Amino acid sequence: MSRLLYALGALALGQNALAAPQLSPRATASLDAWLATETTVSLNGILNNIGSAGAYAQSAANGAVIASPSTANPNCK
Repeated sequence: MSRLLYALGALALGQNALAAPQLSPRATASLDAWLATETTVSLNGILNNIGSAGAYAQSAANGAVIASPSTANPNCK
């Protein structure tokens, strides 16, 4: 009986190994290059969410930081 269980376990492991997807790297540039561009994008996104001068927070009180400019799904007005 133990040989049968061993064989079934080996078969299951073998099928999982064959079914595993082949992964390929997603990054095409270095981390330093990504950080250099992402830093600017992130900082601008944060500043845009600070009222009343922020592009996405013009209706917010002066200096208030909003989490998201979205007012739909759910309605956060």
